Amino acid sequence: MSGLLAAWLPAWLVPAGERTGRQVRQLTPMQREHLRKARLREQVLKELGNPPTPPSSPKGVYLYGSVGSGKTLLMDIFYSALAQNSHHLGITKHRRVHFNTAMLEIHKLLHDQDQQQRKAAQQGASQQQHDHHHHQQQQQREDEQASSSSGSSIAGALDGSEDLYESGRMRRSFGMQGDEVAQQQKTSKKAVMAIRKYLSLSRMGRISPEAVAAANSRCVALAAAGLLESSKDMHKLETKVLCFDEMQVADVFSAVALKGIVEWITSCGGVMILTSNRAPEELPRHGLHEGMFSHFVDALNNTCDVLPLSSSTDYRMQMLAQGRQQQQQQQHAAVASPDAEDVDGLERVYASPLCPATQEHLNRVWARVTQGAAASNEQVPILFGRTLSVRKAAQGAAFFHFAELCAAVTGPADFTALAQHYHTLFIHGVPAMSMQIRDQARRFITLVDELYNNKVSCTPML
Repeated sequence: MSGLLAAWLPAWLVPAGERTGRQVRQLTPMQREHLRKARLREQVLKELGNPPTPPSSPKGVYLYGSVGSGKTLLMDIFYSALAQNSHHLGITKHRRVHFNTAMLEIHKLLHDQDQQQRKAAQQGASQQQHDHHHHQQQQQREDEQASSSSGSSIAGALDGSEDLYESGRMRRSFGMQGDEVAQQQKTSKKAVMAIRKYLSLSRMGRISPEAVAAANSRCVALAAAGLLESSKDMHKLETKVLCFDEMQVADVFSAVALKGIVEWITSCGGVMILTSNRAPEELPRHGLHEGMFSHFVDALNNTCDVLPLSSSTDYRMQMLAQGRQQQQQQQHAAVASPDAEDVDGLERVYASPLCPATQEHLNRVWARVTQGAAASNEQVPILFGRTLSVRKAAQGAAFFHFAELCAAVTGPADFTALAQHYHTLFIHGVPAMSMQIRDQARRFITLVDELYNNKVSCTPML
């Protein structure tokens, strides 16, 4: 090793025989620990050879097919057996989650991350402002001492005016930093510019298309990790199983979030069990970059056995037909004798048409469920401090008009909160669905899904 190179390198990298004629620098404790680990790793590799390649994770399952074919039933049976035997199987993390619930949790986790970053930024700006103010005061005292000693009062006044100008400018700067709206606009603009630069570099060939396709935001990966565990343990190679029911791509956010969830789980050696009404290739990408979406679909195909599960028979429709026949018998009995008790003690959970007899039946069921308790107005917390007003609630049951739930500005977050807050929902005035009210029909479908997933009783009235 040349003397010039030996003089430039740190002392602990120079061989002992070549350290003469130069001052040997002492290693820090961290450097000594890194050096010890490096030597130990080298010795282990020399004596034992390279470690064996870890076995690949077992493939998951992607079930898709027509509605009512039993996809969710099979997933529930699997997850029930998994939860009972997870300790014996060595599975450390497992969870079953519905699509709507997962998206709401991702939203909340991203919101929490944003709040933490803002709080840290505000604390940093406050500390910086305090340090600047302290430095200004110290500088002003020094200038005053210099001015009094030299007798240059005019120069001192000019310096003071410059300090006041700088102080006012800094206060305006810090005021703009504290403006949440301005900060959000600034952050959004940075994100848009970063994406444009990333895609521009990809088109120029300076970034490989594979890197663009595999890209995931770190904040989305942290939020995906929060579905199963703390973000601090997100890179632990543990056996993870996530059962994801009713997977769909509803908008561009769900496309980005699903890509992050699936690719994070599979990269950590986890296993995913998914159900959907569509095959992976048929999922809409909703504006997601074509290369990124193709990478997401490839990840599904490579890590899951894609199995169709369709049936010409919709078993849910069969059960509905049987229940409808029984309800018609009960309706005839109710119309013939409005004061009569329900047949065989069974409650009618679907009453039609709108008439005094069915209204009286709904009132009787409400009185029975609430045990005659007085109804009151309640506020149900949703997300991010928002609440939903329930004008009639008692004993864990709530009464709504259809327009209050499906003709208003509501969504999965509202329906999930209601399903978790009440065990029974009464819905009055459900209209015949048509394309003219397709937005209300879409909300009603989402509402029924959430009530079904949370085992909430629902008594609609048409």
